[in-house]
Amino acid sequence: MNQATLAEAIALSRASVANIEAGRQQVALHQVYRLAAALGVDVTTLLPGATAKPPSNRKPKIEGLVSLSPQEEADVARVYAAGAPPKLRRKR
Repeated sequence: MNQATLAEAIALSRASVANIEAGRQQVALHQVYRLAAALGVDVTTLLPGATAKPPSNRKPKIEGLVSLSPQEEADVARVYAAGAPPKLRRKR
């Protein structure tokens, strides 16, 4: 699949896909789900540290922001527990 085809499938520009591929553009979680669907892979294959189990005493507060399926909530919790790479963490 080329960048133009992928960009069309996930509703981004070809330049955005090129920037994401090169690591110059951050990717929102909903875009990761679109990428996984377009590429025909499970979303966890695109997430760093997605195999880590979330601690049982910690649950990220995500309700009210978006409507997620139980599987999406589990994926978000898994990524949250693993921590984002330093490059993707927001500075406060």
